[in-house]
Amino acid sequence: MDSFRDVALAYIAGREICHDYKVFLLSVARRMAEADLSLTNVTPQKFDAWIASIPRSAVTRKNVRRQALTLLKAGMKPSAWGEFIQQSRKVKTQKKIPVAWSQDELRQLIETASSLKGCFHRSKCPARLYFTAWVLLGYETGLRFSDQMSLKASQLRGDRLFVIQSKTGNPIGKRLSLQCLELIMQLIHLSPDGTIFSWAINETNVRKRWQRLIASAGLQGTPKFLRRSGATYVEAQQPGAATIFLGHRSPELAEANYIDPTLLPDRSPKPPPLFPLSRSGADSPALASS
Repeated sequence: MDSFRDVALAYIAGREICHDYKVFLLSVARRMAEADLSLTNVTPQKFDAWIASIPRSAVTRKNVRRQALTLLKAGMKPSAWGEFIQQSRKVKTQKKIPVAWSQDELRQLIETASSLKGCFHRSKCPARLYFTAWVLLGYETGLRFSDQMSLKASQLRGDRLFVIQSKTGNPIGKRLSLQCLELIMQLIHLSPDGTIFSWAINETNVRKRWQRLIASAGLQGTPKFLRRSGATYVEAQQPGAATIFLGHRSPELAEANYIDPTLLPDRSPKPPPLFPLSRSGADSPALASS
């Protein structure tokens, strides 16, 4: 198995991964073939030169590099992979602070979802039931979009939800609140095929309706904001627990990509104010009359 397309196909066959991820992996494998890279001729130097030559933003190059390394790791012997990754250069990108929703914003989103009118055309599933359940489950479990979309009734035992993460292949267990569980059970009762969400509406339309929902709630963000928000409030309650909540192996990933530091008061200490305000504001020099 010399070509990266073959490696990608073997990697995909051995895992349950979402359609978009499959397409991305195969696209990266094709790019590597177009750059005349194969398992027999690739070196860290050639690989880095190829990544640097991609006429896209640093973020895009970083994402391509990540998936290319996934294919390299899958196709190489462990000893060769260890030496390769040590010599390959990372793509530097400007770090961004993760943004999550505040609890007030989450409540506003749920209130907006619960007031939706009508049903989905094909399935006749009530829109308010679907998206209220989607928001609550996404927040409480921190599941990735693809894992949430593919949930089945058979993965639910009482209030416990069991998931094999499509991206990592790792198992993860969750417990649902009574409110979330009641909504999920209503969806299961309506489902004709045992799926929880995918029976009612396809992925494309979930994303389209999601954008309309958050706009109606006066918010901005993608479905990933639910995962970020859940992780942030888990971390606020128990420092270090967000990694477990997200199902990550590397602790640094949660802080770099999911935890909103502005919502962690214990992690953002402030000195005491120099001029505590009285009710009249007279103690503050800035507010004193001149």
